[in-house]
Amino acid sequence: MNKNQFQLNIGDEIGFVILAQNTDATDHTVYFPVVEITTRDGQRAYRYQYPDGNISASAIRQSELKYHSLRINAVQSKPEMLSLVNRKHEFLDAMKRAETSSLEVFNDWERDSFYVKNHRVNTEYRVDLKSENGELFATCECADYVYRNRICKHIGAVLTETIFGMTTKI
Repeated sequence: MNKNQFQLNIGDEIGFVILAQNTDATDHTVYFPVVEITTRDGQRAYRYQYPDGNISASAIRQSELKYHSLRINAVQSKPEMLSLVNRKHEFLDAMKRAETSSLEVFNDWERDSFYVKNHRVNTEYRVDLKSENGELFATCECADYVYRNRICKHIGAVLTETIFGMTTKI
């Protein structure tokens, strides 16, 4: 698999080869989950979480994924979409958090997919929406959604701009 042909998502793991003289498949590798997608030197970059809960101080650039001393463990399944109807109060709180943040919403190439850029911390997350049987579902790549299983401000920003037709302020 060519590591430069795909982008990592929240929850994917970056593995660091340790105790290796010549990098090969038998080397011991320690994996850390990607918890933040950001930019570094103008390119997409990834921060990862150590076992003690600390987040890496510097992010790994997309171009650095080609190094042989790194391994990638992509998570195949996405978290299940959450129903906005069943979580009305949480959804309203997320919309309020979005209003007070520096978020900008962009359309993705895929239908019902968006990217939300947070200009304060220079991060970007993908949000997907789905309507089924009169109910609206959403998912996001951010840690708030993935690890806390709650409706996040990124979903709130997408819905504010796309469904309600209001532009979020930067």
